[in-house]
Amino acid sequence: METIKFAFRSLLKSPAFTFVAILALGLGIGRLVFQTLNIIEIAFAVMLVVSFLVSRPSGLFVKAAAAVIVTLLALETVWLLPALDVRAEAVIQGTAAPFSQMHLLYIAFDAIKFLLLFALGVTIAKQNLRFDNRTERY
Repeated sequence: METIKFAFRSLLKSPAFTFVAILALGLGIGRLVFQTLNIIEIAFAVMLVVSFLVSRPSGLFVKAAAAVIVTLLALETVWLLPALDVRAEAVIQGTAAPFSQMHLLYIAFDAIKFLLLFALGVTIAKQNLRFDNRTERY
């Protein structure tokens, strides 16, 4: 218990060190979280592509939306996330520029993917869940 109290007092005595330590820890955890989420997104994208190959959905919007989603995910995986990793490492080292547009681009990509996935889900559900309006008589 004494070592915890000592560590806490040491952090309070040097707020700059505390800030840098928390920033480095936060960026490191953030990088791991985004890498993990990217792997999960890739797995779901593979399932989306396989389901499209099996079910052959109709409609230009469905195909275009899926293509845009897969393209944005590929751009994030190959270009944007590695660039953000380099930037996070530079921030941890204290050599990064003060502001970057890359995070805003990442947010925009994810917002577009979310909206397209929602619209794609609604469109495919409408195609596959058509009910006959006629009532059946026995």
